[in-house]
Amino acid sequence: MKKIYRNFITKEEADNLINNDSILHTAMPFNDNKIVERILDTIKDDFDFTVKPTSYYRTEQFPGGHVWHLDNEAPGNCEVAGSILIKDCKTGGDTYYADNENGDNKVKSDRNIYDLIVHKSDVWHMVEPNSGERIVLVFFI
Repeated sequence: MKKIYRNFITKEEADNLINNDSILHTAMPFNDNKIVERILDTIKDDFDFTVKPTSYYRTEQFPGGHVWHLDNEAPGNCEVAGSILIKDCKTGGDTYYADNENGDNKVKSDRNIYDLIVHKSDVWHMVEPNSGERIVLVFFI
C-alpha cells in the first residue's frame, strides 16, 4: 500500500528543514518535531504502525539515488516509511514503485515538491540518480 498526501508542507517549512544541517543524514528520534507529529497524525487512519524507539527521520541528499529495495530491511523493524521532497532537482531523482527487486510493473510516482508519500515497508521502490540538488525528508516508523 502507498499513498500521496498533496502539498503536505509549505515552502517555508521546506526551507527550514534544508537549513537545519543537524538533520542532514543524521537519524533523529520522533520527538518535538511539528512536521513529524503532523505526519503521524495524518497517516494514522490509512496505515497501521507503532512508533518505536528506533523510529527516526532525517533529511538526505544522495545524487546516486537508491536501487530497488524494501524498507522492512531498515534497522528497527520498520513498518511504514515515506518521504517529502523538500528541494527538487532538474535532472533525475524520480521515485518508482514495482512488484519486485527486478522492477517488474515499474510505475513512476506522481509526486510533486512538498508532497508526502508513504508506503508500507514491504513495497519495492527506488529513486533514480539525480543532479545532486534533490533533498528529501525521510522517515521510518
